[in-house]
Amino acid sequence: MAGEGAFIRAGMSLSELVLLYELVLNDADPGDALEVGMANGTSAVIICGALAARGSGTLTSIDPFQTSDYARSGMDHVFRAGFAAQHALVEEPNYMALPGLLAARRRFSFVFVDGWHSFDHALVDIFYSDLLLDDRGVLALHDTDWVSVNKAVRFLERHKPYKRIGPAPALTLSNPVSRGARRVARMLSGPGAMADARARRETWRSLAAYRKLRSEITPQGIAHF
Repeated sequence: MAGEGAFIRAGMSLSELVLLYELVLNDADPGDALEVGMANGTSAVIICGALAARGSGTLTSIDPFQTSDYARSGMDHVFRAGFAAQHALVEEPNYMALPGLLAARRRFSFVFVDGWHSFDHALVDIFYSDLLLDDRGVLALHDTDWVSVNKAVRFLERHKPYKRIGPAPALTLSNPVSRGARRVARMLSGPGAMADARARRETWRSLAAYRKLRSEITPQGIAHF
């Protein structure tokens, strides 16, 4: 794998990359993978490496800025890592590319979302990922400590039939009083809550993962997160 340091500097911690690799490698129903947001190719190389290790599956990456903002550095990293044959780029915005994949009847057993981090785009990514994801497939999301992304993830947790893998996502709190209050609440909740918080802080960081239990339309009238 070319340039490990460059991949780590691209935005994901080493522990997050290891977890991402393991989530793909240990997928209970191995199939193709999809990612929203490619940038410098960190996650693409990791996902392709896991697909190669398990011996099946291709990766489709959605990134409208791969040429304009990243000078195709992500594609270059995938090529230099030897994964060009199992990778495809869709250079369109999420709100165009995802419906296109759905119309083409594509299915995926693993989806990784790390796209534009506004609430509306994050919710669009989750909405279409759910439609594209096989039952028992895995949905992983990065930067769930952002308020906008966290809010979209809370909708998923409350209103869609998914089972969380790993600890609950946690917001990054800048206020020391708020951080202290959260720590006290965890201590009062018992050792399990403290262990989850430690795993979130030291290993999972801002990565979260969920297994889809079944396909189900959200009931009408849902208006809270």
